[in-house]
Amino acid sequence: MSMNMNFSRIVVVLLVTITFCLAARLVLKDWRTAGIYVPTGDEPRNLIIARSIFVDHSVEATRAVRHELQTKEFHPGYPGERTGIRQTANGMFTPHGLALPAYIALPLGYLGREGARYAMVAIAALVAGAAAWLAMFYGASPLIAFAASAGATIAMPFLPAAGQFYPDIPGGAICLLAIARLTIQRGKALTIADAAILLLVASLPWWHLRFALPAIIIIAGYLVLRQRTPRQIILVIAPLAISITALALYNLYAFGHVSGSYASERSVEVSLTSFMVLVGLLIDQNHGMFVQNPIFLAGLFFLPTFFRNNWKLATLTMLVFAALIIPTSLHINWYGGYSFSGRFQWSAATVFVIPTIFGMIQTYRRSELAFTSIVVTGLWFQFFLYLTYRGIGQWIYNRYVPASIEQYTIFFGKLGKYMPAMYNPKMAYSFPPNYVFAIAFILLLGLGVRYALRQTPQQTKLRTDVPLTS
Repeated sequence: MSMNMNFSRIVVVLLVTITFCLAARLVLKDWRTAGIYVPTGDEPRNLIIARSIFVDHSVEATRAVRHELQTKEFHPGYPGERTGIRQTANGMFTPHGLALPAYIALPLGYLGREGARYAMVAIAALVAGAAAWLAMFYGASPLIAFAASAGATIAMPFLPAAGQFYPDIPGGAICLLAIARLTIQRGKALTIADAAILLLVASLPWWHLRFALPAIIIIAGYLVLRQRTPRQIILVIAPLAISITALALYNLYAFGHVSGSYASERSVEVSLTSFMVLVGLLIDQNHGMFVQNPIFLAGLFFLPTFFRNNWKLATLTMLVFAALIIPTSLHINWYGGYSFSGRFQWSAATVFVIPTIFGMIQTYRRSELAFTSIVVTGLWFQFFLYLTYRGIGQWIYNRYVPASIEQYTIFFGKLGKYMPAMYNPKMAYSFPPNYVFAIAFILLLGLGVRYALRQTPQQTKLRTDVPLTS
């Protein structure tokens, strides 16, 4: 690979990353001006633990909780003594992961809450940069790579999610980076970049316990795709094994059980309601990733072609996707509680950027006009959504069981009654738009299967040695 090509790739990655950061900054500035979307739900407890780490150098948060209850620094609306941080035999501990508070501790301590927000934005911006790098690996020219990655990531759910103090985007970003590394790196030897990725993957359970399964799948992917020696197998497995063991010991100390606070909670259920939520995370008008970002439909259509191109990597990608989206759909706190609509699909949507970028480059190979139309229409649609969530005209928090569709819809106004709505299990299975959109979703995937079967292996394989012209 020539030095000029490497330089061009770095420039495009930086441009997309900076553009994402500027767009996210605009959103955060709008919210700060309007005085809306302050930390809610689990966010204040993450900030409290981050302050404890910075000030007290401890994850035991008794002093930090006492300070918060006196100052209301992170959540002025706490009733009484409720911060969500648990009192146990050994002190006060957060029931959620420690990686996020540890990550934002320094920005929070030195730059305040806004500094911590921009630290979270930086992780989301990595998704945009990784998308651009993948696009160029798949053969796109710098201009096409910029357009494809911008259309896929400077969009919902990533823009409004970027500054939120939740682990969903970081967890998805680590999974995406790991799969992208396996996609791009063709050699079998362990490198420094592999070591960095393996350490990031090992951190996943510390962001949230539900990320342990995707982490295990990714490590298995490394072993299958790289065919390593016994020594290399140990080096690949060891970081995650040590991490999970350490987390179990911490949970045993903090909560008296290796699984932490979840040991005493009934937090999941398998039912028609959880199936409704799973489908809703895909196509619901408020929560659905394919509604929030229709460019993902390019990834859905070309998903079978993605499998034909490299079935091992495609299988790994979709297993990780399933491991991210299915457990959240089983959670009894539908769609993520009092947080932004769609939060429980953020991690999975981040991973789905991979087949989406693949699909966008496949589209460009077949029709520049179709590619341009998709990008322009997608960005226009995102501007329309931005006008909705930028101010106080319409809250984008999760809406539980409102009395009517009119009260439920966030983005589509009077059109909402014609869009999928999966918020009430009593009506979801009898609401015609739900079936119409679900059938259309399956038909698009079916057309993708038919298209892939009609292509020769040479047609499905993207060339990575010769850039596509712009």
